[in-house]
Amino acid sequence: MKIIKITDYYGKVQEVPVDDALYEEWQAMNREEDRLRKREEYHRGDMPYSLVEALLFDEEDLVDRIIESNWTIRRLYEGIDQLTPEQRQRILMYLENKSIAEIARTEKRAYNAVHKSMTKAFNHLRRLLTE
Repeated sequence: MKIIKITDYYGKVQEVPVDDALYEEWQAMNREEDRLRKREEYHRGDMPYSLVEALLFDEEDLVDRIIESNWTIRRLYEGIDQLTPEQRQRILMYLENKSIAEIARTEKRAYNAVHKSMTKAFNHLRRLLTE
């Protein structure tokens, strides 16, 4: 006979006598639970995001990146405002995840005409953003 120590919900430890076969199964189950727990901890990556962020770049760099991305977005929309009304409408629909074919169907225009117009609009925006 062996003794298994079981902790109940309230944290009270109880000792239960069991035969050898049941004790071996209990030990195997505990080893498997421990293996799974360790595996989960290993793959979970418990490192807090703030620490990861600090390792990747310092706080000033993060602020600079946010400011730069906001500035780029502002320049993008300023560039969209400079397009022709037709190109502006097409680009805004494209930004809403509509395909060129869907835009052409919506406007009842030929696919090639819409594609050519959007290509010109994207080239114009690229030029504005690279300045």
